Amino acid sequence: MKWIIAFTLLVAYSIQVHVTMLNTGVQENAYERFTYACEIASHDASLDVTPNSVSDGFPIFNQTEATATFDQDLAENMRLNPNTLAPLPGTLYQQPVQILLEQFFDYSNTSFPYHYTNLTYGIDVTLNGPAIVYVVQAQIPSIEPGVSGFSKTWSVVQAYPDSP
Repeated sequence: MKWIIAFTLLVAYSIQVHVTMLNTGVQENAYERFTYACEIASHDASLDVTPNSVSDGFPIFNQTEATATFDQDLAENMRLNPNTLAPLPGTLYQQPVQILLEQFFDYSNTSFPYHYTNLTYGIDVTLNGPAIVYVVQAQIPSIEPGVSGFSKTWSVVQAYPDSP
């Protein structure tokens, strides 16, 4: 009888360990997808500058296009609705992604080098040329019963590619 009880406890423990490992893998995948999506979307948004400003040598962001590009790329890479940033069916995420901060620094509003500090989000960087700052928050899900997901805030500072 003691062997049956020991075997049952061992099986239960083994199942719990495997479920925990699976949950950790899902959360790591969701977190990596979130961070890479933010990096890709911010890079693509940083390419949206007005053509005349580039030929003048002082790039100025087309803020409307950059915002639309960021939202579209983020939605494509995370399988979200591009208008609401709410998760589509079959995606890892269960809550809408929130863009907490979007700031543009270019020759229309900044002289470079510019030291940017945002204590709220822990950003402290020197900008040597035009750049966009994004702070995005996503809820990283959990598939393990009794374990809640966690909220992750990701900040990214993306410079215009031809900046010094």
